Amino acid sequence: RWQPLVGTPGAASTSRADLARSAAALLRQARVDSRPALAREAETVVRTALDRYPRDYQTRRTLATVLLSQHRFREAIVIAEQTRALNPDDAWNHGVLGDASLELGEYDAAWTAYDTMMRIRPSAQAYARVAHALELSGDLERALETMQMSAEATSAHDPEALAWHYAQLGHLQFELGRLDDADREYRRAAFTFPGHPYALA
Repeated sequence: RWQPLVGTPGAASTSRADLARSAAALLRQARVDSRPALAREAETVVRTALDRYPRDYQTRRTLATVLLSQHRFREAIVIAEQTRALNPDDAWNHGVLGDASLELGEYDAAWTAYDTMMRIRPSAQAYARVAHALELSGDLERALETMQMSAEATSAHDPEALAWHYAQLGHLQFELGRLDDADREYRRAAFTFPGHPYALA
């Protein structure tokens, strides 16, 4: 469906807040629609914002997330380290650092970042990251338990995120050989957000 360009009538404004929200929405849509090109569009939006507000913390933080979504892990680390230096108590920066480090196989750095994230602010995002790291280390039972905590910490006003969590729970149940439980979680994901690609897959 045609969408008006950011900054035109009927679209998000180019205020700092709206630009950050717009980029985040594009990343979410890229996940839901399996359209990686939207991540590049999100980067354009963020860099447009940085041209106007080069010192804006929220926008720089969003850039790290956008780079992470494009698998540009080293670049994401550079930006996340810069924003962490500006605000070491923002758990989000540690999450980005952990994700990028994990994808690069730098597991000690990833666990350190996740531990810091959990210490600063336990949240759905933090639990999900720890669950993924536990899964990669082979501890599926603890991964399942931690992902359940993540799902329970997710707002009912965010059905796409809930569907993602339910699909992750289904995946872990499947890995554990519990097919009926996996089926239940996948169906719950598909009901919560019809057509969610993770549930359908």
